[in-house]
Formats: sequence, C-alpha cells, structure tokens
Amino acid sequence: MVILVSPCKKSATATGKKELSFTPLERHPASSAGSDIDLQAQMRRAHEGRLDLQFRLRGNIGDVSLPDVKASRRSDGLWRRTCFEAFIMKKSDDAYWEVNLSPSKEWAVYRFSSYRTGMHREDIITPPIITISASPTLLELTARFVATPLTECPAEELRINLATVVEHTTGEKSYWAIRHSQGAPDFHHSDCFVGAIV
Repeated sequence: MVILVSPCKKSATATGKKELSFTPLERHPASSAGSDIDLQAQMRRAHEGRLDLQFRLRGNIGDVSLPDVKASRRSDGLWRRTCFEAFIMKKSDDAYWEVNLSPSKEWAVYRFSSYRTGMHREDIITPPIITISASPTLLELTARFVATPLTECPAEELRINLATVVEHTTGEKSYWAIRHSQGAPDFHHSDCFVGAIV
C-alpha cells in the first residue's frame, strides 16, 4: 500500500484558511516510551523545486528531551537525540537520501548508494530554513530546502518515509515512522518507503 503525502487533501482552520493534511506516524511496537504522545508529518514539493517538511509532536513536551537551540548548521549524529527525519528513494534505484532535522536547528543530508551502503554527505544548494515552534503541549518543526538531485526527479518517481526519534527525559527512546519493517526499528529498510509526494 502506498500512503500519499500530498498537498491535495486540505482541512479548514479556525480562520477559514486551508491547511495541508498531515500523515500520522506510527510508534514502533518495541518502543516502551511515548504512548502518551502523537506525531504527524507532511512533505511536499513547493515552487522552484523546494521541498517543505513539517513535523508536529503533541503531548507533554516537558517529558521530551530536547537539545538546546543553536545557530543552524550541518552536523552529524543528530539521530542520537530527538530528531525528525525523512528518507527519500527513487522507485527505479536502490539509492536513497536521508534528511536529519534537529530541534536544535542543526541538520544533515546524506546519500546512500543502497541499503545502509555508500553513505556520504549530500550537497544542497542552500542550507535549510528551519523554524521551531514550541508550547507545553506542541512541538512543531518546519524545514524548507532545495536538494538538486531530488528536485531534478519527478515527484511521482519518489517514495518516502517520514520518521522521528524521540528521546524522553527518562533516557528511553521511541521510534516513529509512516511504516515500520519487521524486527528492530530501521528507518532505512525498503519496506518503510511507502509514502509518495504528489
């Protein structure tokens, strides 16, 4: 089954404006923490090839361990803490991209030649513009960026997985994704790439 992550479905807000629909993320069954939170995400292609990513985490944000906000910069190892992620694959190729977005405003983009193989940093035209909004019950991250290899590929040729690692103040982690593969959490597995940008 393919889950469409699309700008086509919209809902009305209190102001009467149309809002893009979000795709719910599923908590991995092996995650003991995180039963009291809810995660949703969306990804769409905007004008001039720009990609827009948005994540919403609802619940008691005080129970989530968040890194301090820093100046936006590229950084590795962001997935070791609370991190919002997108995995993007061409239908006709084993290669895929991994996008890491931290609540600290740090970010990373990697390319893999196949499953967990041939990883290297992917150059993008401009660093992503990351916006963070937080309240006691809602954490929202929005990122806008242009990645040349992705914008040159038709949207219908891409499959995606939107995912999140949540580090809790207890030290535990919960793992969220559009779809999980069998076994331990593994956002890279091809079974997880069930979303589509249209």
